[in-house]
Amino acid sequence: MATPSILKSMGNVMTTTEAAATIGVHRNTIWNAIKIGHIPYLKIGNAIVLDPEDVKLFRARYLRGEVTSTSVDPAKRGRPLKVMTMAEAAVEIGILPAAVRKAIKNGLIPAQKVGRVIVIYSKDVEVFKTARAARLVAKEAAKAARLVKAA
Repeated sequence: MATPSILKSMGNVMTTTEAAATIGVHRNTIWNAIKIGHIPYLKIGNAIVLDPEDVKLFRARYLRGEVTSTSVDPAKRGRPLKVMTMAEAAVEIGILPAAVRKAIKNGLIPAQKVGRVIVIYSKDVEVFKTARAARLVAKEAAKAARLVKAA
């Protein structure tokens, strides 16, 4: 389980308890708002973390009466931001975990260490996968051009 000190090392994040204290509501109100989809969240292990900016936006809407902790907005169901381990990212990309580690080291894939585990956002894996595919296409085109030139 991720501890608050580990979560704080991730940067500017907030726990549900801190969000409730900031807004001045019970923690269950925050949980309900997360479940309904009013506040985006990130789940790491058993820990739920929130972006303070999202909490501020929810607070403003909540105080204006635009939303309640029980009003359902079907278009915005709460979905966690997906994170992956290096092994899961390697399977998704189709390369070895050592290659993922090298890409992280070279700054091609942003990653964060949470406890003893290195986690990668799935959107960053998709960006890397797309860029890798473009590099492979360019490499094949250059190879074909060299073969045509040599012939």
